[in-house]
Amino acid sequence: MYTAWVTGVEGTWLPQVHANCSHNVLVSLLTRQLGSTPSPSETGFGELRSTFRELERLAGRYPGRRWTLSETALSYTGALRRRYLDAERSLLEDGPLTARDHFLCGFLKAEKINALPKFQKPRMIFPRTPRYNLVLASWLKPFEHWLWGNLKSVGRKGVPKSRVVAKGLNPVERANLIVRKCGHFRDPVVFEVDGKAFEAHCVRKVLSLEHRVYGAAHRFPGELASLLAKQLELCGAVGSVRFKRDGGRASGDFNTGMGNSLIMVAVVGTVMRRIGVRFDSLVDGDNALLFVEAGDLPRVVADFARHAVDVSGQEMVLERPVEISRLGVEAVRFGQSAPVWDGSKWRMVRDFRKVLSQGTSSHDHLRDRAFAPAFLAGVARCESSLGRGLPILGAWSHSLWTWASSFGRVATHCYRDYQASLALDVDRMVDPYEVEVSDDCRWSFFRAFGVTPEEQLVIERELSSPRLGPWKPMPGMTSWNKEFHDAWSF
Repeated sequence: MYTAWVTGVEGTWLPQVHANCSHNVLVSLLTRQLGSTPSPSETGFGELRSTFRELERLAGRYPGRRWTLSETALSYTGALRRRYLDAERSLLEDGPLTARDHFLCGFLKAEKINALPKFQKPRMIFPRTPRYNLVLASWLKPFEHWLWGNLKSVGRKGVPKSRVVAKGLNPVERANLIVRKCGHFRDPVVFEVDGKAFEAHCVRKVLSLEHRVYGAAHRFPGELASLLAKQLELCGAVGSVRFKRDGGRASGDFNTGMGNSLIMVAVVGTVMRRIGVRFDSLVDGDNALLFVEAGDLPRVVADFARHAVDVSGQEMVLERPVEISRLGVEAVRFGQSAPVWDGSKWRMVRDFRKVLSQGTSSHDHLRDRAFAPAFLAGVARCESSLGRGLPILGAWSHSLWTWASSFGRVATHCYRDYQASLALDVDRMVDPYEVEVSDDCRWSFFRAFGVTPEEQLVIERELSSPRLGPWKPMPGMTSWNKEFHDAWSF
């Protein structure tokens, strides 16, 4: 892992990456995808099935159609567009999908990790071929665009209807939705629910319920059913390691995020119906925010996790509840981001310590020092769009841009990550410029991250003169730091 700018700001760290070795492959498989998981009870699964029927009825109102392969490929940009245009060409010239397209070829995800606080299990991605994902996306991508804006009836009880899935929302839209949902309660308490190894806990019969939602949207066509049937069993290889199991989510499938969100919405709705209190939720993949009245919190905390296992087999972790009246909405955490008032609107803001630690790190793009400034300029451009007018983050991104853009090139391939994970509108980005941070924003930032306005100004002065390059990669795996890289040592 290469890090271009080690800021030295208190609370930051040097990111590491798991070694791409057979030990980590086995640890990931055994502790995630192939680990032992509970099964739902018959009664609990029946209740979950009833919730999924509500989702099926909603999907049945979908007015759209399947896209052509060309339309689907052209809906992407950059490298993904080129990949799927090649897949379309292959389908036309080489023929339809075969068993080879369904086979999973896994690889270790090069995640940036903070290795010091606790051991972090390696994570693997399991893609099928682009040909398979293109055909599947031609059915599901147009439906997904429609679904999230129309899914408002499941995942809530006793509160006004509002969107319950955050996918596709930008940071401003997410933050304002959270604030509005809090306003539906007299004394709101908010907490995050995370699925433990969520994809490994997706048992076959729960996946089948998810697939019925897609089928209902397109009137149950045989071709779509055949495509989805391939997802009911994991069968693939990583190097010389072959694996097979019944059920489980393949994280490289097109519908990974969509399917995880549907399952989480259904689980939350089913469990909270059992508990029997007013609630609202906001889901993004395998985690969700729950909004309840303070007086109902003890019942929810006591019963949520065991009911989730009973209805779906999912093991859920409940994070620290936030009393909005005492701590403010800034104490809410959703996807490692907090709502911050910037003086004119609410915005979801990532913890600045993580951004400063990982923003200029890469295991790949910083290897070539001639290309590195262009990559860093692209990062600065994206970060400025997200951090403009915010304490610390605005100053950091502007300083990075001032240094990196002086080399005259801006690499755009990093934009895709920001577009996918943060819904950044890259087509409307402009070159970074400085915006004065309001006093209201500084105090809101303080309530979110515990850094006073005076401390913010000190950090910003330290960031005004970046110390970038020449840099060296962080130490490779040695006898003294092996545990940072090789999970086998645990």
